[in-house]
Amino acid sequence: KAISELANGLLDDPATWVETLKDDRRSTVNLCQWRNQYWVVKRYHDTPWRVLHYHFIRRTPAWREWFGAQHLRHASARVVDVFMLVHEERWGRWSQTLITPYIAAPSLQKWIQEYGLAVTHDRSVRRQRLELAKSIGTQVGQLSAVGCFNRDHKIANLLIDSVCESGRAVPLIIDPARVIRGWSNHYFYRMMASLAWSAEIIGYVDRKGQVACLRAALAKNENVAHDQPHRLQYAAEQIAMLLEKYRRIRRLRLECQSPAG
Repeated sequence: KAISELANGLLDDPATWVETLKDDRRSTVNLCQWRNQYWVVKRYHDTPWRVLHYHFIRRTPAWREWFGAQHLRHASARVVDVFMLVHEERWGRWSQTLITPYIAAPSLQKWIQEYGLAVTHDRSVRRQRLELAKSIGTQVGQLSAVGCFNRDHKIANLLIDSVCESGRAVPLIIDPARVIRGWSNHYFYRMMASLAWSAEIIGYVDRKGQVACLRAALAKNENVAHDQPHRLQYAAEQIAMLLEKYRRIRRLRLECQSPAG
């Protein structure tokens, strides 16, 4: 009964709405409050027939995020759990909504924009950045070592809560809708490149931090480039090739968007 009241309150009562965190063609994400507790309510946008059809084979975006959180949890990763998945008919249309606890912590992207982009000679700040980079690398290494690959492992999907910021834990993962199982080293390089690329496009490139991150990741997954005499150099080259591919794709997209001269 309590769960039903929570769902009905968050989905049907406009008074629970606090603010809209994101609204795009994929989903609308609202911060809501119900009985002194904050929740994140993500309603997915899709055609009714796709929602109804893919719901039964558990392949909707909501189901993928649900299963992604379970995969990460089984891999002992820090992930924001999905509290509830609601499949409902509203105004003659089927829709799906995920409800998760709200974590009052900035994403790594916001953390970088607030603390990382500024040039500083403060040793304590520089040391904190380096330790955070190692923590992120440790997380990638641990996940890949158990065959867990997050295809959307970018800085916007990592939360820097108090225990992470203090160096006692790795970041919290959110929005795990693209998690798969796999043992290929290419998955490892993809995750590392995704992190570096998502930081690069907001103007943050920290070579020292990238090396520390990669060292920590390789230390946690000894299978990556194990047959190479210079593991660190080889892995860095593989990641660099992926980054160059991402840059080339972005340039092509920008050229296609620019008006013909």
